[in-house]
Amino acid sequence: MLENKTKKTTHKIPTKPKINSVVNLIQKNSVLISIILVAISASALMSTFYFWRQSNTLEIVDSPTRGQEEVKKLIAEISQFMILPDDEEPTVATVSDPSKLKDQTFFAKAKKGDKVLIYTKAGKAILYDPVNKKIVDVTPINIGNIQETPTPTPISTP
Repeated sequence: MLENKTKKTTHKIPTKPKINSVVNLIQKNSVLISIILVAISASALMSTFYFWRQSNTLEIVDSPTRGQEEVKKLIAEISQFMILPDDEEPTVATVSDPSKLKDQTFFAKAKKGDKVLIYTKAGKAILYDPVNKKIVDVTPINIGNIQETPTPTPISTP
């Protein structure tokens, strides 16, 4: 006779020591983890604010209407002191580093932030101090017309 012996197998469900150790680690270091998360969040918030503010600043500076308004304001201020050409709008530049311009007599008294208005048709350059609202210097300029050299045409010989 055959005896049917069945083996009883018992399966033990293994505990997951890795998960338990991670949970224990988190519980033990919850303060440290909280500090790290707050630091990361604060850093992200500050960088977002910084770039948002920079983008708004650049839009204002690069705005063409703002540049036109500045030119009109300068023309209105300077026209109180002298007659300006009506038939052209000047090119406006700002003195950013007067030390590099000191060897040129026109810029001898220039300060950082002074404006230079260049009227090419009228042949004038005006150095203006917008802080003190004074004309610092006026000089004639000569911007010659650049003429194109004619392209020679080849002559064919028979």
